[in-house]
Amino acid sequence: MSPFGILLLFLGCLLTACGGLPVIEPAPDVAIPAAEEACRSVFPEGKWQFVHTIEALLPGGSEKQVMGVTVVDTSERTLACALLTVEGFVLFRAQADDAVQVERAVPPFDKKGFADGLLGDLRLMFLPPTDFEVRTGRLQGRGFPKTPATCRYIEKQGETTDVVPGDLWRIYRYSPQGALVRSVTAEAAGGRAGFPGRLTLQAPGLAGYTLTMTLVDAVRIDD
Repeated sequence: MSPFGILLLFLGCLLTACGGLPVIEPAPDVAIPAAEEACRSVFPEGKWQFVHTIEALLPGGSEKQVMGVTVVDTSERTLACALLTVEGFVLFRAQADDAVQVERAVPPFDKKGFADGLLGDLRLMFLPPTDFEVRTGRLQGRGFPKTPATCRYIEKQGETTDVVPGDLWRIYRYSPQGALVRSVTAEAAGGRAGFPGRLTLQAPGLAGYTLTMTLVDAVRIDD
């Protein structure tokens, strides 16, 4: 293969995360209810406010650190979030239900697509999938935990979300073509109110980025 061909192959792997949708080995019927309950436990229930420090590793290797406040209402499936400097200056504020409404955005947080991307990432981390067919079993392949408690949510739009519960729980998000587009890993250490102390979200590809969110506080909101 020519050097140009090798380069194209390499770029193609980056764009498709160098892999497809992993095979899931079905769980025995008797294990399915407990597995699905474990998967649901990954997500908060009710209305919560979370405060995180967020370290962002951006394309090109640049880094940013901000404070993040996220309000999640799982019954209404709504999100609200704000990004602030450590001094408390609001850099970005938005909320989302069926659509995203931006209330404040200062450069560079006013770039096209930023709000939809950020709220989409938060939705992946804090709200369970909807409009789905669920399959329960064990993911096959290197790097996946050897547990039967994996839930695969196949959504009507063609996207697939795999939820692997546990103290070190994981979420994998795939495009309709089977390319990995997001992964989330939770670390239990240092958590509060039963929530993980750290969440790491990775978006692969040429424009990929990593968000490391360390939990500062978690407060249930009673309406």
